Amino acid sequence: MRLSTALRRGTLGAALAAALASAAWAQTASRPAGPASAPAADRSLTMGGGSGPLLTRDELRACFERQDTIRGRIASVESARVPLERERDAIATEQETLRADRAQIEERRRQIDALAVRMTAYGERVTDWNARVKEFSDANRRGPQADRQRSKLNREREDLEKERLALEAEKAVLGTGGEEMIRAYNARATELDARVAAWNDRNRQWHDESSLVEAERKDWVNNCANRRYREDDEIAIKRGR
Repeated sequence: MRLSTALRRGTLGAALAAALASAAWAQTASRPAGPASAPAADRSLTMGGGSGPLLTRDELRACFERQDTIRGRIASVESARVPLERERDAIATEQETLRADRAQIEERRRQIDALAVRMTAYGERVTDWNARVKEFSDANRRGPQADRQRSKLNREREDLEKERLALEAEKAVLGTGGEEMIRAYNARATELDARVAAWNDRNRQWHDESSLVEAERKDWVNNCANRRYREDDEIAIKRGR
């Protein structure tokens, strides 16, 4: 799973938000570009403090319209970031849960491996015991020494039986739900991989859209905010002319 490196926070949001608050987005400007004593009809203003060439009335109208459009697109981009951040946090939480579950599975696997080693050793002891029992039976010994050897073999048999029961009980405990736990873990991991991939796609789309909006804003600043316009043209536009 691509977990930590795949989830990237958006970096253009702050720049776009700052653009909304900048002087370049002022609907009207209060600073005249010409002398204070100039007639009102000749007075020129700017939307961003620029001193570039005068805008025609049609150009000014287009600049106002673009300003509203770009503002709306910035707001849309910013609002689209919220669910992405929320989903990223949810994915991070699920990743932590899966890591904890995986640790439990790994611990159970270590216990199963250790049990397998002990069962192998037990099997070797049983084989050795059987061989010694056969040797004793084949020898057909009699007397006190043979009785003591027989009693020793019987005690070993009892100990081996107790150990067998203990191993079987431990095997049953470790085996209970183990396969189901692994299947459930794998299913959740696969689902999380799909969520991460989908999030990455949406995040890339968000960055692409953010880049386009930022390019449009910069173009508006260069071609609108950094140029002057006549005050009477603004008044005429507001009057629908």
